Amino acid sequence: MDYITIEASPLSTLMLAGIEFPKTKFPSLVVFEGDNAPLQDLFKATDNFFMRSTECLKARLLIPFTSSIIAPGMIQCTMFTILHLRSNVCINVILEVVTRMQNLKELAISRINVRRFKGNISIPKPSSMRILKPLHMRMKNLSIWANYFDNASEGVKAIVKYLAVRIPSLTQLYARTMKISDLEDFRKEYEGLYPHLSTISFER
Repeated sequence: MDYITIEASPLSTLMLAGIEFPKTKFPSLVVFEGDNAPLQDLFKATDNFFMRSTECLKARLLIPFTSSIIAPGMIQCTMFTILHLRSNVCINVILEVVTRMQNLKELAISRINVRRFKGNISIPKPSSMRILKPLHMRMKNLSIWANYFDNASEGVKAIVKYLAVRIPSLTQLYARTMKISDLEDFRKEYEGLYPHLSTISFER
């Protein structure tokens, strides 16, 4: 089988955990907003759907908004090429996704929870001549949205910049959290050390 596309509510998606799926090259799962289901169980079901598609060439998963927070370790499947997460996502999860899912071509994050993050996403100043190693070499499109509260968060702006320098394959960066002028200033400051910044199209 080449294509299989499923659109379901969160509770209906839970039933995927007990279904045997054929090997599929292009599996797609869209979980639309409606009833609520525990995120842990939801991702177990989606993992079952995708991880049985061992011949997968392009895997797409769209998760709707819930009040729960997507925490590290919830998403086990690593074969996604397109991943849209509209629920609240910890910064740790974003870094985990980018590092582990090396087939990703497109990543979209709608809401970011910055309060739980205690790591380091700072970028050394150009004068230090320290260059951060790439995290991902295939991703082309990155979209970072945010709700109104997050729109003023320095933490969200920091992760946008951090991912921009550490994903040299990026061609398009959609960042509603930042002004285009701020992104252009950032590009001018860092493109000497990260030449790929000169080729990224910034949008908001």
